[in-house]
Amino acid sequence: MPPFLTRHRDALFLALVMALAAAGNVYWLGRHAPPVLTAHNTAMIAVGQMHDVLDHPVAALRELLFGRARPHESVFNLTALATLAVFGWDQFGLVLNATMHYLLAVLGVFLIARRLAPDDAKTLAGTTAAVGLALLPGAFIWSRVFLPSIGVMSYAALGVALVLATDGFRRVVPSLALGLYMLVAVNLGETVSDNFQIIGVVGLMAAFELGARLIVTREHQMRALLLAAGSVLVFALLVSRWELRMNLQYLWREGAGPSATRYGPGGPDHGGLGWLTYPALLWTTHALPFFCVAGLVSCAALAVRPTKDRVFALTYLIAPLVLGSLAGKKNSEYLFATLPALPIVVGLAVARIRSVKIAYAAVAAVVVLGAYTYAPLTFIDGALTQFSERVNLWARDRHVVQGLNAMPAFRSPGRVDIAETLARHIVDVAKKRPESTTLLLAPRLGNNDATAFRLHLALLDWDSETKLLDPFGHLGEAGHPLDENAFRFDPAAVDMLIAYPERPEPRFDEFVSPEALQRIALASIAFRSKEDLPPERLAPLTTDLAANVRRLLTDKGLEMSWAWTQRKTTTDPKIVLMVSRTRDGEALDMPQNSREPERVEPARRPSIDGLLFIQGY
Repeated sequence: MPPFLTRHRDALFLALVMALAAAGNVYWLGRHAPPVLTAHNTAMIAVGQMHDVLDHPVAALRELLFGRARPHESVFNLTALATLAVFGWDQFGLVLNATMHYLLAVLGVFLIARRLAPDDAKTLAGTTAAVGLALLPGAFIWSRVFLPSIGVMSYAALGVALVLATDGFRRVVPSLALGLYMLVAVNLGETVSDNFQIIGVVGLMAAFELGARLIVTREHQMRALLLAAGSVLVFALLVSRWELRMNLQYLWREGAGPSATRYGPGGPDHGGLGWLTYPALLWTTHALPFFCVAGLVSCAALAVRPTKDRVFALTYLIAPLVLGSLAGKKNSEYLFATLPALPIVVGLAVARIRSVKIAYAAVAAVVVLGAYTYAPLTFIDGALTQFSERVNLWARDRHVVQGLNAMPAFRSPGRVDIAETLARHIVDVAKKRPESTTLLLAPRLGNNDATAFRLHLALLDWDSETKLLDPFGHLGEAGHPLDENAFRFDPAAVDMLIAYPERPEPRFDEFVSPEALQRIALASIAFRSKEDLPPERLAPLTTDLAANVRRLLTDKGLEMSWAWTQRKTTTDPKIVLMVSRTRDGEALDMPQNSREPERVEPARRPSIDGLLFIQGY
């Protein structure tokens, strides 16, 4: 091997693994529209937070790190600014942020495994661990959707790598940097449930390093104690007391809380899997059988002749799983801070093999058997969609997790993203208009297209050329006060109306009836369960909104016309596409379902002044 490659082979192997992992994600994202998840409107909150930071960087960052951040605001959200700036202000650029964290997690496990391995096997252990994480389903699947779970994985891995860099709290800069890292970790994830995982795993491994220095090696004990105290002092002096209290309270509630088999306080007990929840999730979703078996064999191999470094890796993997299994409340998201330890243990076990041929055969087995799962879920269209459907059906049948799904519900390839197409049309029209465009959005409760449309419009219209009137957008969400101006507006100022009816068959009174609008508003508040707005406060607002929409629809004799697609199976979309023209007279034709255009019934082309309707699915 040339001297250059010999000196830099670690970096070359790591770069190759990361390049292949990135290429696989880019290929998949180019053929599949990533899901827009509505559980916490995570992506929409992230876009709003990025706007705040760009407008007022010092104040926004100070409030995030040292004050009281709004719900679901995090450092993870702000990292999306990097990928959006490089790859474009759309959902593709947003989701590539998850791929960036996926690659950071690969880097983290490489550094950890290399640090823990013997001197003559560092490259082998690091490369095996990096390849293992890149092919781990819990890593590459969640790197294709904008969710903080992949961020938790990467932040935990990098935090543990920083713990090892302290050399048992013997080195000054890494030790003090660990205190700063823990300060940021309080706000790294989207929610407290993300942050306490990072703090818990990194804190546990830091305690292990300090304990090993004081009890096992017994060298530089006073120096280690002073630097550990300095790290804690840095964290204690700068951390937001409110955020720290929230993390500790959440940790206590999760440990003593109800089992995940109970839905709501005093809800019926459906059985569930109890302390087998996490092993079952690893076996069926996050690791699948091969990596589970490889992890068990590797743990046994490392436990035969335990050293400090091997016990470190075993503790990283086993302790969080045991503590999580003993806790009352289970959640599939609680696995992500621990997942990097699985390929690390495998890499260290491979590094123990003395026979070069057997060691290379073990690496080949990791690559081949890992690719056996990775390849179809990446390169076969629709495979990941079917896999997510099977996993979520299994989880719901056995009541394994709280919430809706055990993993994101991915969409089929080639499916037209109607919400994104509509948003692009509106932004294009708005840019051609000499004045700003005012858009009224009137969705029905729980409509995924309405949520996706908000996100696409916020990303594509980054300069806010379109003014959005969105009465139900944040209704009932914590941190977002009721916007009465969205209910009370001047109909003459509205250029476009997008309505997602409450029923498949749209009825005129759904848009102009105060009772119907108030029913949607109250259902929206009950669905989010964040803010209590009594009906008597909503009644005048929904009355004003109904009157304004009625004037908007009827004063100029405007008509509603619909174009429906037929359905052969329950999985086909039931899209209604609207054709209209703007006030400037320019036609604004929405594309029809590109997969089966011959199934679209002919529709009358209405002459509607600045009015758009689209039926969700």
